Amino acid sequence: MSIIIILTSLLVPAMRVVKLYSLVTKQQSQFHVIKIGLELYKAKEGEYPPSNGRDRSLYFQSGAERLAEALTGPNSLGPYYIDADTCGVVKINQIYDVNRFPDSNSDGNSYVLADVFERTAFDGEKHGMPILYFKAKLGLTNPHYEDGVFIGDMFAKTNYYNRENNGVFFTVDQPYVDGGQRFYDAINDYSYPLPAGRPKKSDSYILLSAGPDGWYFTGDDIYNF
Repeated sequence: MSIIIILTSLLVPAMRVVKLYSLVTKQQSQFHVIKIGLELYKAKEGEYPPSNGRDRSLYFQSGAERLAEALTGPNSLGPYYIDADTCGVVKINQIYDVNRFPDSNSDGNSYVLADVFERTAFDGEKHGMPILYFKAKLGLTNPHYEDGVFIGDMFAKTNYYNRENNGVFFTVDQPYVDGGQRFYDAINDYSYPLPAGRPKKSDSYILLSAGPDGWYFTGDDIYNF
């Protein structure tokens, strides 16, 4: 009996690792499906969808909402660039109590694509967390002076990703983390602002899953790179 207990104690952690690895692989496969959908969208529309803006009711839309709307149509009614079942299309108010959203008048009826790490959500069912979407933008660098001499080009263009495109999700149902710096550190050569790191084209994008713990900007987050 003691031998069985010892073997079980060794096997259970190993099984958890295998299950976690399987889910991470599944998440990467889901990203692949989304990336194909984005390429199909771009082929038709000429560019990737934006990651911020306002909907028809003039509500601010996050990158997660814009991604779902671009790939599954308004109200998830098409046209479809992805398999909605594979990518876990779900309403925001099924995942969150939207009354707790900061500075938001949204009723949460818009859709997002949920990741594969399902957990009991606000509606009592199991859903993944919203997949966040950040499209690169073009900005202007600040003028740079050394010893009072202007040496920088204030009109030089730089590409960047704005963490606040999905800021509505960062303070609800998760512990406080330094989301600002952690995001820009994590994306590394995608960092804001450039020119530090490898320059990215303005038609590039980032996908982000909160990972197994369901919290953004922690060590187990999964990106599309």
